[in-house]
Amino acid sequence: MDTVSLEHQIQSLQRHISFLKKEQMALLRDLHLEILRLQKRCSELTHDLEMRETQSQQQGKRRTTGGEVPWGPIVEFPSS
Repeated sequence: MDTVSLEHQIQSLQRHISFLKKEQMALLRDLHLEILRLQKRCSELTHDLEMRETQSQQQGKRRTTGGEVPWGPIVEFPSS
């Protein structure tokens, strides 16, 4: 094998390595962005869940403390 052929193979391998490095960096960047997007979505869903739990607890307290009841307000009639 002559040196020209070896030089071409080395250059070809270097181009392939460079290409693979660029592809790997793009893939890592995209994965990082996806992780950030998923973390944000998880935070939003956690917040929504906490808000619903708080609302549910407040509604439960109203029902047990004589506030709102599911069938309407209590009406008292004057005694005769």
